[in-house]
Amino acid sequence: IEKAIENIYHNLNENGILLFAENAKGSYFHRKLRRRFTDWGAIWFYFDERSLRKAFNPFQKVKYQFNGISGVFANRLKLSRIFSRFDKIVLNKIVPNQMKYMVYGYAKKITA
Repeated sequence: IEKAIENIYHNLNENGILLFAENAKGSYFHRKLRRRFTDWGAIWFYFDERSLRKAFNPFQKVKYQFNGISGVFANRLKLSRIFSRFDKIVLNKIVPNQMKYMVYGYAKKITA
């Protein structure tokens, strides 16, 4: 992951921006369910804040936000929207980042 991001950094123009949206580790419950219900849950790379900061270290400016607690557990689109709304209004404000299952943001290359 770090090597891929480093290569992206070197290929960006001055003031170039990398937009990203990635899976995050999520809670213990998220991790257990991924291992049980997906073929890749145990082998996929999931970001946490420390690994995100380390991977995006070459960039001069990085902004990111972790989101999502309950939305992933809905099995229908309508229910997913309800859960996601509940995440947005309540859970994302009170649950720590290390328990959220997605991260998105940007990294900017600033050169003199």
